[in-house]
Amino acid sequence: MVWRWHGKRSAFAEPVKMDYRFSPEEPNENGLTMADTFGLIDALVQKPLQYLHVSQWEFEKKARRGADTNKARLELIHQRINGKLPLIGVGNIFTADQALKAAQTGWTEFIGVGKTVMINPNFAKLIANGEENKIVTELDPDKADRYGIPELLWNMSVRNQSWLPPVKGKKDEWQAVDA
Repeated sequence: MVWRWHGKRSAFAEPVKMDYRFSPEEPNENGLTMADTFGLIDALVQKPLQYLHVSQWEFEKKARRGADTNKARLELIHQRINGKLPLIGVGNIFTADQALKAAQTGWTEFIGVGKTVMINPNFAKLIANGEENKIVTELDPDKADRYGIPELLWNMSVRNQSWLPPVKGKKDEWQAVDA
């Protein structure tokens, strides 16, 4: 539980509700399975959380072990939550069409687009204004001032690491990790 600060050392007032972000499975044989995740979800829906946030590389990634492997992890998780908490789903969503497709699955109440917002700080506004054609899907190393990314993160970003947006001209080298 996090407590809201009210400006004085002795003034911690009411608790602030929190989210819980988790990775649903691990790729190695002894790693977490969907069955483990279901146990975690069953406990988390009893807590005073605002939402659950799944961390994964691909939005439509199928379950690997411990559940129906023909179904997407997010679909299974959403079914398990059964309306008790909202769910945020993520997974390399870079375009308006990908975001719409993800939303239309009905597997989540919210769609996270962290990498996309790094390279399109105005992503939602572009969609709202019907300017989806202006959404970029690669970070352009020649336009550092466009993004407002702090120097340390910028230096990591231009090295084309899979947990960051793909770099222009190096997209063939960039690939999501199968986690």
